[in-house]
Amino acid sequence: IELIEYGISAIGGVKPETAGNWKKLLENAGLRDIVSRPRKLKKMEQAINEVRLSGITNSFKAVGRMLWLYFTKPAYRKAINDMVKDARDIPKDFTKCYGYGIYAGKKPL
Repeated sequence: IELIEYGISAIGGVKPETAGNWKKLLENAGLRDIVSRPRKLKKMEQAINEVRLSGITNSFKAVGRMLWLYFTKPAYRKAINDMVKDARDIPKDFTKCYGYGIYAGKKPL
């Protein structure tokens, strides 16, 4: 229950759905031949893919800019400190039950 409540509050009150519910939503929308590929979120893999997507140079620029703002702007420092505090409050097993999925189906003719 704690993990579910945390997940809902962390994403702005949006209720996450299970893989089975996503499939039912597509079926109820009239799609057929539905294929679902639910996946667990892996923190290290996610971080590596984000660096690959933006490029190593842009990633370092972003970190540098964030550090510069942290040390020069009190509002940014407070925001970053709040984000770090929120990150520390994530329940231990949250990422074990959090993931994403790719769902596809065919629209009837």
